[in-house]
Amino acid sequence: MHDLSTPVKKNAFGRLLKLWRNTRNMSQEELSLEVGVSSRHISFLETGRSNPGRKLVGQIAEVFKLSTRDRNNLLVAAGFTQTELEADQRQHHLITKTLQLTLSGLDPTPACASDAYGNIIMVNRAWVRLYQRYGIDLSSDGRINSYHLYFSNKGLKPYLVGWDDIACALLMNLQQEVLLTDDARALDILEELLNYPDIPENWQRRSDQIGYQHSFRVSLRALDGLSTEELVCVNHTVGATPFISEPRIIISSFHRTDGLPIEGTEELSAIDHPLLYKYF
Repeated sequence: MHDLSTPVKKNAFGRLLKLWRNTRNMSQEELSLEVGVSSRHISFLETGRSNPGRKLVGQIAEVFKLSTRDRNNLLVAAGFTQTELEADQRQHHLITKTLQLTLSGLDPTPACASDAYGNIIMVNRAWVRLYQRYGIDLSSDGRINSYHLYFSNKGLKPYLVGWDDIACALLMNLQQEVLLTDDARALDILEELLNYPDIPENWQRRSDQIGYQHSFRVSLRALDGLSTEELVCVNHTVGATPFISEPRIIISSFHRTDGLPIEGTEELSAIDHPLLYKYF
């Protein structure tokens, strides 16, 4: 997904259109006949005097026989959200290897990788151990979703001090994502989360007072209920460079505020899980 905080350069679509037309060795007249518009309109598109509709962008991509990646670049340049991108086998292998190296390098810091919708696609041993320590069942026939882990009574919710604030902030973040991208899958997740019990009625106004950052503090109540563990959840996005249409992947890691490790390395060697360093 294109990073909406990064402005698209003026007439980026026109420059990309001309690039691909020249690459395919097509004249403006030839392209106009293929997509059913005038050659003058093609000229206006290339100079920025006219803006294309989403349908026309798709037609042009079909004529040029563009890959999903390059089609998405055209869409983003024209001001539209890109279509869902399925990684090819070579790209999938590269992503998997990168995530394996990153997550294994973070041990004994709990870390996971998730897609744009919070579906967890890979974890490290410390992440599994953290959830096991709280007795949270990570066995699932489907994907584990990080949003649901925060909102479910079977997840972290019972152990989160100030859960209301975290929930409001996450909901506002997801709400803005939906409004900016008109993403149906993100809307589905938002509606699922809003159906959980205990959601504050004024969550939008409350989240505005809290503010949301990509990194936020998490206070975990100890199992004995007598102490808390102060953590910072750090999130950073992988592969979201503008005009590079890769699947958006978020790496999330938990760090103690006192700098000490959360998990001991001697406890991690026996840890196993289907998502441990594996990306299906």
